[in-house]
Amino acid sequence: MLQQIGPDELRILNDRDLTLDGSLLSAQTEASRAVVTIVARAGEQELARVTRDVRMLARNEWGGLSGIPDILAAFVLPNDPAIARILRSASEILRQAGQSPSLEGYQGDKARVWAQAQALWCAICALDITYINPPASFVENGQRIRLPTQVVEEWTCNGFVPVRSDYATLASKARGLMPPRYEWRRRGL
Repeated sequence: MLQQIGPDELRILNDRDLTLDGSLLSAQTEASRAVVTIVARAGEQELARVTRDVRMLARNEWGGLSGIPDILAAFVLPNDPAIARILRSASEILRQAGQSPSLEGYQGDKARVWAQAQALWCAICALDITYINPPASFVENGQRIRLPTQVVEEWTCNGFVPVRSDYATLASKARGLMPPRYEWRRRGL
C-alpha cells in the first residue's frame, strides 16, 4: 500500500501480496492461458488497470531460456521416491561386492568415494533407461521434464536428466574422478 506518489514518480513494490492457488497449479497437466489483472486504486477510485495474458506451464514443464531459466533448478528432486530406490540399489551393489553398503559420500578416502560413484553408476545403468531426444527448440521454448519417478517407471528420459555417461561425467568429473565408463575402458573392463 502506498500513501503518496508524486507526478512521474516511480515506486517499486517488493512486498506484493500475491496469493496463488497451489492445488490449481499442481493439477496443471497441460500448459494453458490465463489473464492477470493489476489495478491501482486510491480509496474506491480506480486509477489504472493493466491486463496481461500469461502462459501457465504444466507442473512438469520448463519454460526454456525465453522464460525464467533459473526455474530449471526446481526439477532437482533429491527426495523423489525413485532416488531412494536408486540409492538402495547402489547400496546393495556395494554389499554384493563385499563392501560396506553405506553411502557416506566424501567422508571416506578416494577409493571409497570411487566405489560409491561406481555403485551409483551401476544402479542407474541397471535401470536400462532409453534416451529420448528433446525437441530442437527446447533451449528457447522449454520442454516437458520427466521427473525421476517417471523415468524409473517408464524407462525413458529426455535431455535434462543425466543418463549413462552424461550422468557419470557430471557426477564424477566435477569431483575430480574419472567417469566410470572411461575408467572401466582404461582398466579393460
